Parts: sequence; structure tokens; C-alpha cells
Amino acid sequence: PICSHVKNCQVLQWIAMASIRVIVSWALLCRVADGACPTLSVQSDFNLTEYLRASWYVQKQQKNGYQPTSSLNCVVATYNETYHGTPASVPGFRGEAFTVYNDCRRGGKDGPVCNNFTSPDFKPSFAIPLCGRVPDKAEPAKISVAPCLLPNFLAGGYWVAAAGPQPDDYQYAIVTAGQPTVERSDGCTTPDTCSNPAQFSCGMWFFTRKPIPEASVMDMLSKAAREKGISTQLLVTVDHTGCRYDGYEIKENNRMLQEHQRILV
Repeated sequence: PICSHVKNCQVLQWIAMASIRVIVSWALLCRVADGACPTLSVQSDFNLTEYLRASWYVQKQQKNGYQPTSSLNCVVATYNETYHGTPASVPGFRGEAFTVYNDCRRGGKDGPVCNNFTSPDFKPSFAIPLCGRVPDKAEPAKISVAPCLLPNFLAGGYWVAAAGPQPDDYQYAIVTAGQPTVERSDGCTTPDTCSNPAQFSCGMWFFTRKPIPEASVMDMLSKAAREKGISTQLLVTVDHTGCRYDGYEIKENNRMLQEHQRILV
């Protein structure tokens, strides 16, 4: 049988679903070209090093193929240049790549950790963790993400629409799964209809460096979304009050400590 090995079967399923996604994405982009949604302008002067510096706590997001509503609890995204000391890499790609650690709790704040990356029993799978890549150095904010073994043309969009307040100090960010194609009364967004992890066209996130940010930071996120023409109607609030992050891969937002460690290395 074609799927005689579980891992091989998973790879084939991902490739099949991702290939369908590419075709659908092209169809949706044709709608954008027809003027349904304006082309999204991403963050200019994007500083990838600063973006990867510390973990991001998701404050609001749309559900997507790998993050259903039941898993939108204590959601954290951490990006690192290496996986346990080994540089992130994508076969056949010589550009910049990094490891993507997404974690959460299933069913509620006290539910089991979704991935438990720091557990000694954790074993990487085909799709966990993922690999981010920068396909075009000229547009570093237009990142793509996929399982590390998949080529870039099968990866999904991960566009940093806004990050601030300044390039050497990112405290908040808005990320979309590529070009928004769904029209709403307050702007455009990405679909929230994906049901499979290989469907990458869904996704919208509001990130902050702090688990519980100041109201002013959330105001800046809302303002940035309005200025970019991004709809917020499908966003789900992720409450971090009382969250525990044991088992998560966390990079602390401590600039002085990180600079000291860099100098020592």
C-alpha cells in the first residue's frame, strides 16, 4: 500500500493538501487582482533578528487548520535560529530559515500542553516544529512557513503586516497568512474555514511580547490593523490571565540579559 508507513503517509497527505492549497491560493489572488481586496503592505524596514529575539504571546487570532478554537488557550509562538543548537534548514533552500515553536493548552487554560517542546520525551514529527523561511531578501517581512522537509512553493504565507513601535524594539506585531482575500465590513482578512494543518491560507494573529500587555499596546495593534485595512471581526481573544507555560519553549523578553549572553558567546 502507498501509506504503508505512518510517517510516509503523513508526508504524502501534506503534499497533496498543500498542492491543492497552492491552486486555491492562486485563485484567491486573482480575486485580489480584480480589486476585491487591496494588496496588503507589509512592515517596511523589517528587522528579523529583533523579531526572533523573544517569544510572542498571542492576544487575538483567527482559528486555522492547526489551531482550532479549542486550542486557543495560552497561545505562545517562539522562533529560534536553531533547533537544539542545530541551525534550521530547508532542503534545497540556501536562504535564512528558523525554527517555529507554536504551543498552547487544549480544552482550556488547565488543559494539557499542546506540544510540550521542553519535555525530555518530546520527539519532533514531520510537522512539529515547523520551519520559517525568508524566500526573498528584498521583502523579509513576507515569510513563509511549512514543515521543514517541504519546499518553499508548498509553504504558507506568514506576512508581518505591522511590528513596532520601532525596528530595534518590537513589542507588538500583526501577522497574516499571506494576502487577505475575505471582504468584511471593516476591511479584509484571511479565511477561517481551514480544517486541516496542511491548509495554510487561514490565519491572523495579534502578538505582544508580554502575556498581559498594557492597554496602550492593544490600542496600537487595533490602530495598525485599521491603517492596513485589516478586518478584526473574526478574531478570537486569547486570555493569558493565570496561564502557566511549563513545557513551552520560551525566550524571555530581556534585552540586557540577551545582549550580555551574546557578548559572552
